[in-house]
Amino acid sequence: VEALMLVTSVCSFWADYVHVEEPDHVIHQIDRVVAFVSVACLSYSSLFILGLPFMYCFCALAGAVLLFLLSRSRKRRSE
Repeated sequence: VEALMLVTSVCSFWADYVHVEEPDHVIHQIDRVVAFVSVACLSYSSLFILGLPFMYCFCALAGAVLLFLLSRSRKRRSE
C-alpha cells in the first residue's frame, strides 16, 4: 500500500506541477487512473481488512468526493 501511495503522489505532483499548463497531456489520464486505484485499495482495506463499518466508509468517501467536486467547480470559475 505504501508503494501505491508513493506512485499516486508522484503522478499527482508530475501532473499538477510539471504539466499544469497542458491539460491534455497523458500524465493527467495516468494520474486519474492511479488515483482511482488508490481510492479503491483504501476502500477495500478500510472495509475488509480493518473492518470499519460500511456507513463510516461510505460517508468518508462521499465527503471526499464532495470536496473534490467543490474544488473542481472553483477552478472552472477562476479561468
